[in-house]
This record gives sequence, C-alpha cells and structure tokens, in this order.
Amino acid sequence: MHFKVYSKYFYSKLDEKSKSAYEKILQGWLELKTNITLFGSYREVDFYKVFSSLRDDNPELFYVNLNSVSVSMSLLQTTVKVDFYYSTKEIEYLKNNIYKVVSNFKARNLNIKDKEKAVHDFLALTVDYSSDLYANNAHNICGPLIERSAVCEGFAYAFKFLCDEMKIPCIVVHGTAQNSNGISENHSWNIVKANNNNFHVDVTWNSNSMKTNGSALYYNVSESFIRKNHMWDVRRWPRCQVRGEFENEIINVKSFEELCKELKKSMSLLKKQIVFFNYFNINSSESALQLVSKALHKINANICAFSVAYIDKIDCVSIVVEYSK
Repeated sequence: MHFKVYSKYFYSKLDEKSKSAYEKILQGWLELKTNITLFGSYREVDFYKVFSSLRDDNPELFYVNLNSVSVSMSLLQTTVKVDFYYSTKEIEYLKNNIYKVVSNFKARNLNIKDKEKAVHDFLALTVDYSSDLYANNAHNICGPLIERSAVCEGFAYAFKFLCDEMKIPCIVVHGTAQNSNGISENHSWNIVKANNNNFHVDVTWNSNSMKTNGSALYYNVSESFIRKNHMWDVRRWPRCQVRGEFENEIINVKSFEELCKELKKSMSLLKKQIVFFNYFNINSSESALQLVSKALHKINANICAFSVAYIDKIDCVSIVVEYSK
C-alpha cells in the first residue's frame, strides 16, 4: 500500500544528482528495503539534506529511523542502510489503519468547499497533545491518525499527509516557538498554499484553543503575524507575506467608544468570535473580561453567553459569543 504525495517542495529544491538519490532511496524505503545500493558516484551529494527532504515530503515514511541511517561510498556505488521502527507486518498493519482513517475522512469531506479547513479542524478537535515527548508515534502520523495523540511534529506531518490526500499544497516547517512560559523550544508547523498565496498554519497551537473556545488564531496567517512567537530560517521556506482572513478581521480600536461601536457592528453580523488588538493596557483575561462586560452592558447586547480571553502571545483580546435563539 502506498499513499500518493501531492506536493514535494523539498525535492524541488535539490540538484539533479540529489534528486536521483532521493528517488531511488524513496522507492527502496516504500518497498521496505533497509539496504539500498545507488550505482555510480554520489560523492557530491549532501545525504543529510536528501534524508531530511524525504522525511518532510513523505509523511508515509513514518517507520524509517533516520537516527540509524548510514552511508558508505566507493568509486562505483553508494550504499544506504537504515533501521525501521517496526517490523514489515507491523508497518502493513499501521498503514491499513491509516488507510481506514483517510478513507472515512475523505468520504465525509470530499465534496465540501473548504477542504483545508476540514483537515485542520479534524486534527485540532480529535487529537490531543501528547505528554510523552519520547513516544515515537507522537512524532509521526500514527500518533494523530491512529492513537489520537501527538506532539507538534506529529500534528504537522499529519496535516501535510491529509492535505496531500485532499490535493492541497502543504509543507512541514521546523523552527522554534515560545511556550507558555516564554521559553523558546523546538517546534513544527505548516505552510499551505491557498488562493495562490502562502500561509502559516499551526494546528498544534490551535488544537487547545479550538477545544476550549472554538478559536483558531494560527490558521492561514502571514509570517509577520506568526513571527511574534515563531522563529524559522526564512531562506528554507516560501515567504508568506499576504495577511490571512483572520488577521484582516482583527479589530483596531483605540477608545472605549470605538470598542462599543465595533462590538455592536460585529454582533449585528452574528460573528461568533471577535478579536481586537490590545490598546487598553490589558494584561490578564480578568481585566479583559471587566472591559468587555462593561462594553456589552453599554450596548445592551442580546446574547445568552460569552467568554473573554486575553491572548498575550499576540497581545489581543478574544471574545467568543453565543447568541440567543
């Protein structure tokens, strides 16, 4: 069983000799070969770059242990050896289970207009963040698609994998991000191409917020937006310079009167989430709640429930509204 890859961004960046090595190694690994011989000279090839390109272009290779790979060369041939995390029987079993998940997902979402959002929401709402950072499956597509648990790498590879299935151009990004304590740590997310523009998507960070209040702050955003707390080598990945739909909906208000006016306008349109930049020196969700409650009371908002959160990562206030029926 083999899953087709829709976009191979890193393959496209390789030179011709490296592409040749990539293709032959990929075919061997898909055939579950742990020893692959490349005939001819490959001395000029950067095999580390080839292996990382294979990993990030092809999430199906979840069973390949790149920490074990070795390369030996002679004048006439190059041999690549690697260990697999699972036996052949286990790999086929896992692939069959992944196929069932993919088939069910595509059957439910194949005819909808926004396929990318369907992929994003499926993973964000059904997969939990894994507390076991050393669990192998948490870092590959088996974690999110079979066990419903993953770390950021697993989320990113699963997002790329399902985007490939839905024919959405998608790339895995590796960099760093600030955690809840403001400390930078290794992190993975994605870049997608939508409406002829590139956008950043962080399913991991959106997963918790979607489960708690239905918001997805890091869905199809520009690099200027996500750069506030994500860092990566911009030379390796496509630029994402167009503002996304969510960014364009963040409200700029510089006075309490403007806030009341914008809230009234948004609620007349029945918007479920309203986000505004923090010009009020708010530093906690409690102080945000006090301000928003005062504004909602002034405009006599006809709603049955609402929640307010101060999002320090982007210095914004998010309001999620439930309207009266």
